[in-house]
Amino acid sequence: MLRTDKPCSILIISNEHDIHLTSVIERLQKWGFSIFRLNTEYLFSKYKIHITYINDQIVGSIVNVVSGDIINIQDIKTIWERRPMEPMNTFSPVDDEFLEIIGVEQKSFYRQFRHALAHCRWIGNPLSDLKASSKILQKSIARKVGFIVPKTIITNNFDELKLFIDEASDYIVKPLKADSIQIDDDNQMVFYARKVTASQLNLISENGFRNAPNYIQEYIEKKYEIRLTIVGNKAFAAKIDSKAMLEGQGKEDWREGYDFGVKFTEMQLDAKLINNCMAFLKELDLNFGCFDFIVNENDDVFFLECNSNGQWLWIEEDTKMDISGAIAEWLIMYE
Repeated sequence: MLRTDKPCSILIISNEHDIHLTSVIERLQKWGFSIFRLNTEYLFSKYKIHITYINDQIVGSIVNVVSGDIINIQDIKTIWERRPMEPMNTFSPVDDEFLEIIGVEQKSFYRQFRHALAHCRWIGNPLSDLKASSKILQKSIARKVGFIVPKTIITNNFDELKLFIDEASDYIVKPLKADSIQIDDDNQMVFYARKVTASQLNLISENGFRNAPNYIQEYIEKKYEIRLTIVGNKAFAAKIDSKAMLEGQGKEDWREGYDFGVKFTEMQLDAKLINNCMAFLKELDLNFGCFDFIVNENDDVFFLECNSNGQWLWIEEDTKMDISGAIAEWLIMYE
């Protein structure tokens, strides 16, 4: 699989501290493939960028002035983008009145540059990911491809909340996007999914309820949960024993269980569920996705959401499933 005699065709866009990249890059280099890593926080301080045109083709280059690595824009075939950061202003001297303008131009260039590469094969395409991040849209597509979805409302209409509530049921309240709030310099409150009773929902102030879109689902009693990572046409399923955790330590939201020993183990899934996931990704023009499911005591599988550029490294470390290898192989499939 050695490929050292051809120009670099793989562009990886991220930030300097993203540890998810390491094992994938090491695998590609072991196979003899060269990659160009673009850490976007240093976009204009550690890189020289040149773009021009030959007829209707965009040509040019990006050079890492520290390492000397270079990629010709016209040679780019596949792109993997994960967690890019906004470019940092590191120029000196620059008068303060120009810093804001420079920042606007830097951010605009980065957006426009990525959009000009829409013809390449992507994991993490910003246009597809932006659409796919809509939890509102996801529920509709999930039903379309055959998933079971918990009963859900997203509303600030207090009358509709009252109609939704069943006194005999429990519910999950979660944010649409916000992940935390900074309490002070040293403390942060993370927004996890929270189980609430019908009585608690009935006590909500109507005035407060009107101020935001409230994302509420019926609570599904868990047998276990599934984290399913899809890379191209490969599926990696991990069983999450969240039911064994205590409330506030991973039972309601397994992300809270990191510090309390929540277990992830490899599992096999039936082909129908995997095919539904593939159909879901196709609907959103995605080549990668991290799916979250709940399995109830009757073994019914409920779709929660799909993160189009989610975390997976800890799953690989816990289960030894080779997700890194699958990403590396996908990046060289243009051959």
